[in-house]
Amino acid sequence: MIPDFKTYLKESIWSDMQDRGTGELQKKEDDVNLMSHKRFVEYLKNNYVEIGHRLSGWEIATYGSNTLATPIFGYPTGNGIRNQCAFLFLDCKEKVVYTNKCIIKYAPDLLKKLNEKYDLWDDDPDYKDYIIINPTDTSKNPDHKYFLDLLNFILDNLDESTMHVITKKSMNESIWSDMQDRGTGDLEKKEDLVPVEEMEDFIDQSLHIYAQLYVQEGWQNDGEKLTYDIFAQVVKTSDSMQDIDDYEDYSEKKLDYILKYAKDKWDVYSKRLEEYVDDENLPF
Repeated sequence: MIPDFKTYLKESIWSDMQDRGTGELQKKEDDVNLMSHKRFVEYLKNNYVEIGHRLSGWEIATYGSNTLATPIFGYPTGNGIRNQCAFLFLDCKEKVVYTNKCIIKYAPDLLKKLNEKYDLWDDDPDYKDYIIINPTDTSKNPDHKYFLDLLNFILDNLDESTMHVITKKSMNESIWSDMQDRGTGDLEKKEDLVPVEEMEDFIDQSLHIYAQLYVQEGWQNDGEKLTYDIFAQVVKTSDSMQDIDDYEDYSEKKLDYILKYAKDKWDVYSKRLEEYVDDENLPF
């Protein structure tokens, strides 16, 4: 008997969960080296959690100025206000992984274990306040996978006297949460949400692209009006959208989320769009 769709969905997700748990299945979205740096940050945020409130406002992971960072342990500052954190960094441009030198004082046992497994440098003039953690195999290039393996090694080897600030989610917690979000459709997944600042920037770039197409493709000469529906179609289907950085990393749900935001404020964006069209029509 052919199962109904709901039954099929449950069986499919359960089978997938078992395969991933036993290591028999490697999904494309699980290959961290295929992710953009921003997507990798989201991956870290979705798979690691803060312990108590020990991050004192620091984020699980951040990316900016070609550098990715995640906190690995905390230590007191002495001012009684907040803890400080040591970080694991990845210089995405230079392909260098490094950490703060405070590890010498606050996590000496971890430093010893790192020194046994990795090639540590503490005298590079470009990273004078840090310790570089190189793979012993010089043929390997530090990448997302190397960073992730190193992060897990560090978290697994922090002793009890060191302030643990983050931990990896259990497999059940991560997969069951994912199953609920995907299977029921009642919850929006965290990675499908987009910060307002990022949405505003994405929409503004998309409006420019719409304005360019409207003028350059002769849509205005055909009597086409500037509408939200056409804007949404451009965002989802136009090849010109590839001009936006990391556009390929925006899932359909993320695009829907952004477009809903744009629709709610279309009275504002439509006026800006008209201005961009006027700019496109100016002679050069």
